Amino acid sequence: MSKNLRTIKRFPINLLLITIFGAIFTALSAPLIAEVSFRTAQRQWGEGEWERAERGFARAAALVPISSEYLVGYADFLWAKAEAAGDESDLHRVGPLYARAYEANPACAECLVKKGRYQLAAGNVNKALDDFRTARRLDPYGGDTTFRIAEAGHALLEQDLHNLKEVIALDKDYFTGPRGTTLIAAAFRDKLLGTPEAALLSELKERLAEYEGERDVVQPDQWLGMSLDGRTRFTDGKLNDAGTVDALVDLPKGKSTVTVRARGYPAGAVPPFMIVELDGRLIGHRFVDSEEWTDYVFEVNGPAGLKVLSVTLANNEHRSLKTLALQLHIERAWVR
Repeated sequence: MSKNLRTIKRFPINLLLITIFGAIFTALSAPLIAEVSFRTAQRQWGEGEWERAERGFARAAALVPISSEYLVGYADFLWAKAEAAGDESDLHRVGPLYARAYEANPACAECLVKKGRYQLAAGNVNKALDDFRTARRLDPYGGDTTFRIAEAGHALLEQDLHNLKEVIALDKDYFTGPRGTTLIAAAFRDKLLGTPEAALLSELKERLAEYEGERDVVQPDQWLGMSLDGRTRFTDGKLNDAGTVDALVDLPKGKSTVTVRARGYPAGAVPPFMIVELDGRLIGHRFVDSEEWTDYVFEVNGPAGLKVLSVTLANNEHRSLKTLALQLHIERAWVR
């Protein structure tokens, strides 16, 4: 009788211990399960398994609700699914997911750019502009942020040309530079004539005349980037540590060339090694073994459109070279 009584008394304690251990196990295993679910869902999405992919994205976001990556990925999927199916019933979930991703990581410029694009698609122009402005402040030198804001700017103009002044303010360097000027003037010249924005178009056309004869030239002060360790911000195309600078270029359809004008300062007998990419795809690499400005030409062949041109100094990460003066300077780049 007393033994049974002791067993009964221990039961609540045992139950509590089991509950505690279960909670600890769940907390420890949740990130791993979420990561596997998320990566599997990405693969299933690529293979067109929409229902299974949605369950995986939802599971990852539920298990780790403070992961901006999982929340953004889930939102991207729902948006793509709605467009593929022609069914907008899930779109109402997209905006809140992007908002939650930004709340989870207030330094995430990508979250705000995507949230802004959603607001733009929903017709909330002012909210979209607020998101884009904040994203630009968070990531003033990010090539991907610049590219996405440029995309959004053109979408804003397609929606309403009266947004021209606000669009230019989003990224003045881009929209009044050779790329933005060329695209705006070409796409909206006729529509802007006779409107209050015609004066702005006239100013852009004056700038455009300065750029005639040069297709999409990147000037030294337009290169933006950071060192690999995030400690050094590169300006004017001067890389004095391992890292990358980015700029936007507008490629024509088909075959063309991208020329990068550079010079290098070796560390002992080792010259800087330059890697050049378009939208993350390798188009060439060179040892920059001259301290004089030299043109390096890379052939490309693909669809027309805005691309992120990236130039990386790859070999200054080695400890033995860091004490030496290995540097890579980029002057200009252009497309032919």
